[in-house]
Amino acid sequence: MEVSMAYMSLIVFGILFLTLASGIWVGFSLYIVGFIGMVLFSSLPAGNNMASSLWATCEKWEYVALPLFILMGEILYRSGISEKLFNLWFHGFTASRADFC
Repeated sequence: MEVSMAYMSLIVFGILFLTLASGIWVGFSLYIVGFIGMVLFSSLPAGNNMASSLWATCEKWEYVALPLFILMGEILYRSGISEKLFNLWFHGFTASRADFC
């Protein structure tokens, strides 16, 4: 099926606009648009390619750091350690500045 680039762009952006306007999260909207685009405009099997692409993205160790930093921040916040550290730093810093003046 030979389709012009303008027609493909119009369909893809239309689907993207509809999914985002309906309140679907951005990541899921992009996944839906990619899947529908592969089904409509590619001869490759969409399910296998999307699954392998999704797994290849999720297994990268570089992407593990961000959720772990968020988890660490939540643990520090919920346990009260972050407030204690801030108070220690803030009061210790201002007390040491007053001693120097």
